[in-house]
Amino acid sequence: MFEPGDGGADAPPLVLLHGNGEDGSIFAGFETLFPGRYVIVPDTRGHGRSGGDISRADFYMLADDLAAVLRDFGAERADMAGFSDGGNTVLHLCLKYPDKVRRAAVIGANINPRGVAFGYRLGIWLSFNYYKVANKKREADLFRLMQKEPHLSYADLRAIKARVLVMAGDRDMIKSKHTVSIANNIPDARIAIFKGDHFFLFSGGEGKAALRDFFGE
Repeated sequence: MFEPGDGGADAPPLVLLHGNGEDGSIFAGFETLFPGRYVIVPDTRGHGRSGGDISRADFYMLADDLAAVLRDFGAERADMAGFSDGGNTVLHLCLKYPDKVRRAAVIGANINPRGVAFGYRLGIWLSFNYYKVANKKREADLFRLMQKEPHLSYADLRAIKARVLVMAGDRDMIKSKHTVSIANNIPDARIAIFKGDHFFLFSGGEGKAALRDFFGE
């Protein structure tokens, strides 16, 4: 279910969580940013090498899966970096399992479907309905998650206890004002906006350096 990376056993583990329709390989090479850390890169339910039904999955269920990964590694607490839907899962983990998360970076995350820019939201709706009609269940299930979830409130965000870094691209599929609202409602959260689209983290060095510095404090 997961890909353990390199790193020392003394520091808290660091979990890197991919987005919808991807797998842990999107973070290939990222473990070199964190010398002395044990880096865990899971494939989430229904992705990559992980099985599991995603037809009724929501982000609290995915948070349960992530908590189970930590238990399997014997980790009482960890740092988390989640990209896109992975960031949504990390936010839910912070709420349901607050003692499990020390620091969290959420990259291109949203707290409700309206946080996605209209053009992208329309594309998600069209894709979901196409795959549903074409009877391509897995693809329809993936787009359903993006179309219907998540459903967090600002009150939920204000309950988060972990130290949080909110990151996004200046041309992200997540609305800029939505990203700002997430950061403004998480106590003492930091925000960092980078040049690029939703995938800025994987196309330049500034986002990687921000992650390295945040988890190195």
